[in-house]
Amino acid sequence: MKNLLFIIITFLAFGNVQQGYTQITIGKIDQIEQEIVDRPKTYDSLKNIEWHKALKDYKQYIGLQVYLPPISNMQIGYPATDKDLFLFSAKINTVKTGVESKVGYWGTEANKSKEVRKQHVYDSLMTYVYKPFQYSFYQSDRNILPRPGVCSDSSKISDTYYTILDVLYGDNLQNIIRVMRKKMDGLVRELENTNKFVHYLSPHNGPSFMNSTDSDYSVLYLVKNDRTNDTLYARIDPTRFVLVPYFIKQKELYEGKTFLYDDEKSWKKPLKAEDNRYLIKYEDDQGIERIKGKEVIVELRSRWICKEITLLKPTYKIHYILQNEKGEQIILTTAEVEREGFILADDYARREADKKLQKQQLLAKQKEDAAQKEAIKKRKQEKHKIEMVSLFGTKLGELIAQGKVQINMTKEMCKHSWGNPLRTNKITTEQGTTEHWYYNYGYSLHFINDYLKRIEE
Repeated sequence: MKNLLFIIITFLAFGNVQQGYTQITIGKIDQIEQEIVDRPKTYDSLKNIEWHKALKDYKQYIGLQVYLPPISNMQIGYPATDKDLFLFSAKINTVKTGVESKVGYWGTEANKSKEVRKQHVYDSLMTYVYKPFQYSFYQSDRNILPRPGVCSDSSKISDTYYTILDVLYGDNLQNIIRVMRKKMDGLVRELENTNKFVHYLSPHNGPSFMNSTDSDYSVLYLVKNDRTNDTLYARIDPTRFVLVPYFIKQKELYEGKTFLYDDEKSWKKPLKAEDNRYLIKYEDDQGIERIKGKEVIVELRSRWICKEITLLKPTYKIHYILQNEKGEQIILTTAEVEREGFILADDYARREADKKLQKQQLLAKQKEDAAQKEAIKKRKQEKHKIEMVSLFGTKLGELIAQGKVQINMTKEMCKHSWGNPLRTNKITTEQGTTEHWYYNYGYSLHFINDYLKRIEE
């Protein structure tokens, strides 16, 4: 019986220990603090499209319209460059070339004898480039045949408005790139040794937006061609596109307004400009005939009316057409207007009025300060006078308070009147003590036995 009881107690004790070690615990996770998100940056119509450090700031352009000015197609014989590729379709385009483009082996003259140089005539090309235009280019520094090049057809994409639908970056952009690369890789393998040319989008052959490490192409826009309603991808930058709200705002603000050639911001000297309506032929120092516009001298504070704001060839940048009362005309870009020192006449008048007001306020403040100083001075003088009268009597006290001295005044009186001297000289003899006090401008006081006996001026 005792053995059975011992076994039961031992089992219970062992079971409790085991139970203690096999209990499952669930830890408590503190609540994760939510990220505080700033208000998205809103578009300022006083600014054209800009580069931004924070990629999310590009979202301010969603819903806005951009304009692509007229551009020219690539010419036969020109090298292919990534900068001319900035519009891309969401799917691969197949286009009949209509041009015999031959591609040869990238080798040397010695390779020709080995018959490794292949030539192909491509009857079509496949590319992600939007509205593709096929051309041929040569590499004159290498002994090879013409190669096919691809760019967007300027007649179908330029002088056109586009609406920004979305801004793609980060994971969204990388997913798009991966899908496009996968499709391209499949086509390259499928169409090898055929008469179809695959325009492969890669960092080494085609537009660099496929290179995820290239910061210049870290943002891609999803846009709509307002002429055709096509949806496509675009690289948009201020050197190529014009932001429509910015252009409209410039016309609203400045067209018909009067500018002044600012005498503060224009290096304080007249500006030499040209009126390109009147061309002058001249011969330069080398005897070559040149053409330039009629010279116009823009004087300081001269007034110029902004007749029009428009895009001008060949750059299609925004230009201000300014005209003075003489009928002379000059044309400046936005940067030139700011750099050369033009200012709106209203802003100039406002600034001059502010300067005048500030000057008046400064004079009033100076006058007020002077009055306060004078009042303080008078109070000090009155207090000094009361002290001197109490020490030396009415007659002498008033003279001392006025900064005056007279013969037979004591050294103490003179010190209260003129202050401490710059230097002193003391001589003691049998007849007594002589002391000399020297002040500015050659003034000096001479005492005998503590009393003033001589004043020198």
